[in-house]
Amino acid sequence: MILRKIISMIIDVVVAILPNVAVSWYLNESLDVVLYKIAFLYFVHTNIILFFSKQYTIGERLMRIGLASLTSSTIPYKILFLRNLILCFFVFLIVLSWGNLFEISLFSISFVSMNIIYINNKFKKPMTMLDFIFKTYYTYV
Repeated sequence: MILRKIISMIIDVVVAILPNVAVSWYLNESLDVVLYKIAFLYFVHTNIILFFSKQYTIGERLMRIGLASLTSSTIPYKILFLRNLILCFFVFLIVLSWGNLFEISLFSISFVSMNIIYINNKFKKPMTMLDFIFKTYYTYV
């Protein structure tokens, strides 16, 4: 499950990167501007996909994993939006700290600890800290 989650995040970032790099290469923009656009486009495209699918992003769908709720059969879009907002906030912090080794290490470690490391819980479900906050977990679709 952890490997599928990591690969799905990489797929989502690549989907955000490809059109942005093509346009930025054509316009001859600096790396900082490209990174900010990638972080913003990642936020926009994951929210649009989550709004229409109500469960998964493009990468999660390709890896056949999806979010499930502990409390109900469906997950409200508000929970998906807030969860994605926190995830994108950490991605944006990593982009902002580009060039400073200490800050990028600190934000990368916090990103990994919030989104990739699974914790033991009383629900007996594979949950990250972010899943534990919003009472969701990843399941095979």
